[in-house]
Amino acid sequence: MTELADLTGYGPYFTVRIGTGSGPRLAELYRCPELVRANIEQTGAALGGVPDRVAAGTWHLACCAYLVSPPLGGCAHGELPLFDPEHTWWNTAEPVRLSTFQPAWLPASADGMRTVLDTHLVPLLHSVRSAVKLAEPILWGNLASSLVGAARVLGAEAPWPLVRELLDGLGAGELDERLGFRRRSCCLFYRVPGGGYCGDCPLG
Repeated sequence: MTELADLTGYGPYFTVRIGTGSGPRLAELYRCPELVRANIEQTGAALGGVPDRVAAGTWHLACCAYLVSPPLGGCAHGELPLFDPEHTWWNTAEPVRLSTFQPAWLPASADGMRTVLDTHLVPLLHSVRSAVKLAEPILWGNLASSLVGAARVLGAEAPWPLVRELLDGLGAGELDERLGFRRRSCCLFYRVPGGGYCGDCPLG
């Protein structure tokens, strides 16, 4: 049986601590746009006082990476973790961003990953849009970029057919035959001082 500890070797985005956390529960972030806005404002200040839309794009992109990487990493081991939003914490001020009790484990599949997206990424998207005026395609693009980024970290273990199926469903970017990816929207990171364009940016 796969354990969360099996995923830590892939890096910080795949690392989840067992136990309670110091920040809000994910369920609170999903249903309280005010909490999301507070995180976005904190991110904006850390980035030098960038506009809320820019901070929201950057914060949401990081959230996507932390939320999709452990499940996709689990797919490389045959089963993926599904975190309960009521018992999973977003640790804003800690190196390990997610803490949880033991998750449920689902068979590694596109349907399992869609359950993860429906449980976490869809409600997060709605909460972000309630907190800040940000175009929805930017947020779907962030999710697509995070899926591809997590797969690249997994290297030879990456479940590319599964990732391609998810990307086709999202319609937020194109993955070519050589696994090159270009998203259809910009995350706005280029508007951060010294930020520049991401490798999959349509503007770069």
